[in-house]
Amino acid sequence: MQSDGTGGILGASGGFGASMTGADNGWVTLQVRYRVKSKMVAQKMKFKTEWTVKDAVAVIAESENLGNADRYRLFLPPRMVSGDIQGMGEWLEMKNKFAVYPHLRHMDIVELKLAPHLLTFGMWVDLPNELNPWAVPPKYDQAEVTQAVPVQVDFQDSLKDIISGLFSILNLKRGEEYIFQRLSTKDGKNVQRTCLDVSKSFDEQDIIPGTQILLAPLSLFLKRPAETFKDCEKDGMLQKQSFKDGTATRVKKRWFALEDNLLYYYPSKTGSAPLGVIPLSYYSIGPVHSNQGEEDPAVGPYKTLHRAKSTSRAGKFGTTGSLSRVPKNVTQAMFGHSESTDDASRRYQFELHINAHLCFAPKNHRSYIISDDNEAQVREWAKVLHYKCANCCIG
Repeated sequence: MQSDGTGGILGASGGFGASMTGADNGWVTLQVRYRVKSKMVAQKMKFKTEWTVKDAVAVIAESENLGNADRYRLFLPPRMVSGDIQGMGEWLEMKNKFAVYPHLRHMDIVELKLAPHLLTFGMWVDLPNELNPWAVPPKYDQAEVTQAVPVQVDFQDSLKDIISGLFSILNLKRGEEYIFQRLSTKDGKNVQRTCLDVSKSFDEQDIIPGTQILLAPLSLFLKRPAETFKDCEKDGMLQKQSFKDGTATRVKKRWFALEDNLLYYYPSKTGSAPLGVIPLSYYSIGPVHSNQGEEDPAVGPYKTLHRAKSTSRAGKFGTTGSLSRVPKNVTQAMFGHSESTDDASRRYQFELHINAHLCFAPKNHRSYIISDDNEAQVREWAKVLHYKCANCCIG
């Protein structure tokens, strides 16, 4: 793009100073990113340092045919320092001139986003002190929520877009996995908690400005007794095999319980604490991964007879298109079963595959094969879990 002589955008060329004060003849070059139909587009653009941010936003919106400029703001993403992202970034004031931002450097990335809304992020540090905190919506008070921090967020972003920045503003432990929960009041009394999907935007999850979002360490959920599940979405005995880094466990029977987007599993229905908790929004569901139906040494005797296609977000399932969109029978091509003549190994199965890029602590997670010799039961579980997982594409 070239200037029209009236201060329009120029194509980037040549070098500039390391900061705004060293800009070339009153111009600065920035890398501008903006969203077009859910995809991020980047352009190198030159701006006059005497322009206000509002002037720049108007020029970008007009030149890229983005519609009403009043909808947009400019955002400076957080910087990487020693391998860690520092802070949550900075929203540039519309009335300010570029010249007042000396830390804005040549070829810095800025993002054109929708006008932000305020959310509050805090830490849930312990279980509510009640006899049975899981049987009723828990009551929260300030003693249980620490470091409540207000954050300006573009509601088209998802939680995974801001996860890294949260480490620097909250007291998050490296190597710990966290669950996002939205707090909402019912009848102005008890506070209800709802687990959020890290891969979906705030808009998609009906988040409203002013919402309080808590990060709860996954370790807290490992304290929940099985007897506290009274009205969970689904429960029952299944067979489970987990694997990580090419190493698989033996197939074992476990009692599973589903609530929100957390899948708990216990040694039995009377277990005092779960053996594990699977945060489904970090996982993709699909057929057991194998090579053209041959035995996979990582998963034992299972074979995949019917392979499903899945979305680009589905990790190793994301290489061949999109998951079968079959509302009437969503699991029709999702799972397979063993062809073994051994009746004990003729199990129907599907896989829950970890998406490392969505997690705080991917090294702590493993993938799972869920199976049973009851085809109807496996189909029903796969159908229910599909709507909870990161590669859900029913619509």
